[in-house]
Amino acid sequence: MKYQDLTGETFLKLTVLKRVPNPSGKRGVYWLCECECGNTSIVFGGNLKRFHTTSCGCNLATTGGHRVKNTLEYVSWSGMKTRCLNSEASNYRYYGGKGITICPEWLEDFKIFLKDMGPRPSKQHTIDRRDNQGNYEPGNCYWATKSQQAYNRKRA
Repeated sequence: MKYQDLTGETFLKLTVLKRVPNPSGKRGVYWLCECECGNTSIVFGGNLKRFHTTSCGCNLATTGGHRVKNTLEYVSWSGMKTRCLNSEASNYRYYGGKGITICPEWLEDFKIFLKDMGPRPSKQHTIDRRDNQGNYEPGNCYWATKSQQAYNRKRA
């Protein structure tokens, strides 16, 4: 059976440690993951890739009384960090591997990232960089649709 090796990839709070045998003879590929809280859990790979399972079930962090770990903005922030910092991520070579970095304020504090970027207008919007050779930082990033991002790639 062919499968994408997820070892080392991060999906919000979960980092994939290794592939494990299918529990209870279920179909599909399962992974042992470590949560940010330190717990481990076995997760179906499809649920990881679709962000259906993003933690071991521990309490989610909050910002100003609002849950943030499962918000669209948090998914974008986490994905940005994975692309730039995790050399095992499938798309690292296009970001961190090319020297694209994240400003220190955003890297360390989701609240500052959210304050600078504001809310994502919709599920169709993701983070984009005006200068594709530039870093993830205020002034170079905005929420864009796939068609806006495609246009931006053609200009670069």
